[in-house]
Amino acid sequence: MPRTKRPLAEADPNAARAAPKAKHSKTSDAKESINPSASDDYTSKTNDELVALLRERGLAHTGIKRTLVERLIEADTEEDTMQARGHAALSSKQEYWSKSKNELIDMLRKQGLAHTGPKEALVKRLEAQLEQPKKPVKRLKQDISTKGTINYHTKDNGKLAIMLKDRDLPTYDTREEMIACLERNPANYEQFTAEALIKMLKGRHLINADSGNKDTKIARLKLNDEMDRDPARGCHYGYLMAYSDIANNRRPLPPPKSNNKYSTYGVGRVDKLLKERKLSRAGSLAIKIERLRDYDTAELRKVREAHVRKYTELITEWEAEAGHPIDMEEVNRQEEYYSRRDREILDQVVTKKAAFPTCQYNWKDSHWASRTERELRDICQRRGMDGNGTKATYLKWLDTGSVDYEDLSVGSLQSMYKNRGIRAKYSEKKVDLIMKLREADAETATE
Repeated sequence: MPRTKRPLAEADPNAARAAPKAKHSKTSDAKESINPSASDDYTSKTNDELVALLRERGLAHTGIKRTLVERLIEADTEEDTMQARGHAALSSKQEYWSKSKNELIDMLRKQGLAHTGPKEALVKRLEAQLEQPKKPVKRLKQDISTKGTINYHTKDNGKLAIMLKDRDLPTYDTREEMIACLERNPANYEQFTAEALIKMLKGRHLINADSGNKDTKIARLKLNDEMDRDPARGCHYGYLMAYSDIANNRRPLPPPKSNNKYSTYGVGRVDKLLKERKLSRAGSLAIKIERLRDYDTAELRKVREAHVRKYTELITEWEAEAGHPIDMEEVNRQEEYYSRRDREILDQVVTKKAAFPTCQYNWKDSHWASRTERELRDICQRRGMDGNGTKATYLKWLDTGSVDYEDLSVGSLQSMYKNRGIRAKYSEKKVDLIMKLREADAETATE
């Protein structure tokens, strides 16, 4: 029997070396670099154990076992990378303290960050910027090309915590962990009920949380996700904005009211003011008045300097709480833009609720029909009618001598409650008011 065809390596000894090497993808190289012991450790676990580990880390926990293992290994790799970056950043942090304040200000300006405050605040701001994880270039291009992508790195820590809570995700101690968890788990508001969405809107201090259908509530939440500031600190930002305007001369302090009155003062009154302020009383009346105005100007300058110091203290404190530099002009711009967008969404909703059926009396044949509603109300009040309502209510009472509770306004029913000593909530609905009034009537009849 003839011998089969010889292998290529046997026919040509150099064939094995000449043969092209198999190409390895970047994915396979990355998998080969993974610690085999970690892979074996995860592989030996059950699906339930893997799901529990993923939930603890705030990661997606659906899929087959192979997907779960790869997800855990990838998370371990990211943690190792962050630790290595932290060691490298430690030396950079130490260099900041060796620099002068002017050098630190120049560094902050080049990075587009706030550059006011003492040296300690400047160093902390640079350290916070250094600790922010850098996104891969590929991921960054994807984020820019995708419409509606949220930049979590510019948000306050309080806003990140609220978004984690609304998505039923665990909370974390560090800002980087919160951002990473939110990026891995995009919002899916469609899975929540309308009641849960209303609760989220109220938690973000949005008005008319119960207005509109479910799609309206979801649209408002997604719009609010794009806003950076913590919704619970709205009044604090307004307070900071006022100091910022004064510190940056956008809002001048009003001049002292007494400046214009000095010219009408006599010598005795001017001398008294100079004595109270411990100023010299030498010179003519005009010189004395000018001395008082110079004193007021100096006091106004002190007030402005105090506002600048207060603003520096507040911005440093709140930047530490927010976890990132605060640009008050950007905060103001976002406040105006997103408030206007939110109002536009609400304006598209028919907010007018179906009116409670008041009085269905057919009054067109009544001889009182030519009177206006105001005239009819005055006539009914003079004749002793209890309560108010619509024109049909007054005509029905004039024609028949009686009306039902349903024919009266809510304000009239609440007045009846007060006159009878019945307790009622201000927000109580009309149907509940009528029910309680009839119960009170029944108790009175039995007595």
